Amino acid sequence: MHEYSIDVDQKNIIFYIAAFSIALSSLLTALIGYLTESFPIVSFWGPVTAISIFGLLYTVFDKKMWRWKALKKIGLVKVPDLDGEWEGTFNSSFHEFNESFPAQFKIEQTWTRICIMGRFNDSKSSSYTSAIKVNAGGGIQVFYSYQNEKNAEKADEPFSDHKGYGSLLLNKEENKIEGTYFNNPSNNRNHGRLKLQRKP
Repeated sequence: MHEYSIDVDQKNIIFYIAAFSIALSSLLTALIGYLTESFPIVSFWGPVTAISIFGLLYTVFDKKMWRWKALKKIGLVKVPDLDGEWEGTFNSSFHEFNESFPAQFKIEQTWTRICIMGRFNDSKSSSYTSAIKVNAGGGIQVFYSYQNEKNAEKADEPFSDHKGYGSLLLNKEENKIEGTYFNNPSNNRNHGRLKLQRKP
């Protein structure tokens, strides 16, 4: 996975995690001191530092807590959750938009990192840069750059491995994605459209 940018200020979340870490560190230090004095048999090998608590909480938040619906409902977390498998179809200029072909996307995402992987009839792709726009108007948009590699059995097909750029529009209510893509014209001039539905 790689980092992604988003048009949302998330510094307040870092502040809350840091403040909670400091408070919890002080509480645990006091509790450990009390237990050590009251029960000499109890011993602890090291202090519980705020930085160690912060590291733990940040990791848990990055991987799990940011998905909590309660945090989204109060507006603390505004990052859309795209994680999961999506399937649908794509049309390509390579076939003059006359046919639809199956497309499968697998999106792996944490609060700070993402990877958008696609599987198509002749190739597969993986993103290496991404940006999410939630305040641009008209819905949540995802922009990404990808590397596409054709399947080994398609080695003789008249297209090459290439880079490209995609734009996706998320419909949260219906769990659908529609988008477009275009390949780097230096070695592949094709472009196309995508329609995907999140799998249950």
